Amino acid sequence: MDDKSLVRNAADAHQVRDAKKKAKRLRREELDDVKSVLDLPAGRRLVWRLMKQARTFGTSFGHDDRTTSFREGERNVGNWVLHEVMEADPAALLDMMKAMMPATEQAAEDTEKEDSPDA
Repeated sequence: MDDKSLVRNAADAHQVRDAKKKAKRLRREELDDVKSVLDLPAGRRLVWRLMKQARTFGTSFGHDDRTTSFREGERNVGNWVLHEVMEADPAALLDMMKAMMPATEQAAEDTEKEDSPDA
């Protein structure tokens, strides 16, 4: 069995202090990993697609309880990804949103053209 606890004796102040330092260092490494991905245009596109696929900014409502529950599970993962992004590099989220706006606007215009009676 792999013991991942950082402290063997919670009454030992030295162990607790060292464990807190180690936990902070590990979290900093995780956020640095996220930041490294977000520093790349391809990384930002991937993260945006993950959040979109997970319905992070949408609704989980489905035609029955099972579908809604499944989608809410997806959304939970998307919210976790969003939280990681926001903690690692809040400006990256704005960059992703700005980059996606032209594509979203173009898709809306294309849909309007297809739906217009003059088309």
